[in-house]
Amino acid sequence: MYGLPRHRGVVRHDDNHHRHRQQAERTSAVLPPSTTREYMFCIELGLVLRSRHSSHGGLHALEREISVQLAKAGIANHVTSSDERRKKSGSDNFQEWTIVSDRTIQSQPKDHRYGLKLVSPFMHFSRFDGWIAQIRTVMDVLNREFEVTTTHQCGTHVHIVPVCGIWGLSHVKALAKSIVYFERCFDGLIEAQPTFQELAGLLNWCGRSSPTGLALGQSADFQHDAFRWNFTNLNEGGGLGTIEFRQPPGATSSSDPVMWVLLVGCFAQLSCSYADSLKPHRPAELSSLGEWVLYQAELANAKHKSLLRALFAQATMPHTPAKPVNMKADDEQRLRDRVTERKIVSEKYRKYMSSQRAVVA
Repeated sequence: MYGLPRHRGVVRHDDNHHRHRQQAERTSAVLPPSTTREYMFCIELGLVLRSRHSSHGGLHALEREISVQLAKAGIANHVTSSDERRKKSGSDNFQEWTIVSDRTIQSQPKDHRYGLKLVSPFMHFSRFDGWIAQIRTVMDVLNREFEVTTTHQCGTHVHIVPVCGIWGLSHVKALAKSIVYFERCFDGLIEAQPTFQELAGLLNWCGRSSPTGLALGQSADFQHDAFRWNFTNLNEGGGLGTIEFRQPPGATSSSDPVMWVLLVGCFAQLSCSYADSLKPHRPAELSSLGEWVLYQAELANAKHKSLLRALFAQATMPHTPAKPVNMKADDEQRLRDRVTERKIVSEKYRKYMSSQRAVVA
């Protein structure tokens, strides 16, 4: 898998650190020191909520209560519309949590349960104390003041982008190669792609005759973001946009969102430094991925590494690819709704980039 660097300039005496190093060195090769990149991230939490205090007759009343309860806990937030046609001028605030309805999550009005999404600010991955405390506060408020449930339509999506806001092409290739390797594909397929848009097309291409294509009524093959990793946000060109991990299910505990952010952040940092050491003739192993993510977590001095250990301890490697399933009518409608859904994270990203340019100016 990856080759492990011999420690040059990084000396730690943590027992777990040395244990993970020894485990990963079983198939290691000497590499240059890590050139770990710093990331910003934004997390989207898709949930079904019901107030513990009021039987709300509509979604907007529930959104207002969520906003008030979060504000009481010190979480800056605002409510916004999910409808692209009704959004106010300007981009979404990248420094606050956003509460927004989500038509792709089915509500149950008779039971006063409504599907919605909470979108975090952009936060520095390496500032663990700050963002972990924020996410846990948000989830604690939700669980204390509301009944929190999820359905198969809910998801936890983690967007990442370098702190400077712009990806280098070699950086995107490194992450793409690592993703493809762990999907049992050839990393050489990625290396040949010369542009950001072609990488997005390669990793997020969908056929017109696929269940998704048929549901959306597509007349030709097209790009679609409903994949484990979404690169289509890079289509703006010039290295602009986020890369999104979409696979995790909806999260009801305060630990799950933290765990997924740690996984994505550490995996991205590893990929940046060591993707070229991948050996495609060797099969990807879940145990190796776990050892390396934990190794990076040690190097980054990440908080709550026990969440990652538990994640890998309970995971098993699938022996065969998942079989395709027929798409249900509600899933087809959900896909159509997503076409006109506001891209809140993209708005936050553009606002963040505007703030960066203002600082430089």
